[in-house]
Amino acid sequence: MEPPNSAAVEAMWEAYYPTLKKIVARRVAAIRSPLVNESEIALSAFHSSVRRAREGKFDAVADEEELWILLKQFAKFKANDHLKRFMAIT
Repeated sequence: MEPPNSAAVEAMWEAYYPTLKKIVARRVAAIRSPLVNESEIALSAFHSSVRRAREGKFDAVADEEELWILLKQFAKFKANDHLKRFMAIT
């Protein structure tokens, strides 16, 4: 996979962010706290994936389907991290 340029990042954002946000929202639905915001978690996952792609860490990613799988995994990992932190403070 080629490192994304600005146009590619924008296209990825439009294609994936809304669904990514919904996935995170389902993952953190049990938490009723202003400390957990699905938009911020999804944004963080998206940012991490773009950064890693620009660093050349996704060279083995063959297509958009594989990229989507990675994005979902990043989002789930980040949501789980927030859940663990929240559970630790309650």
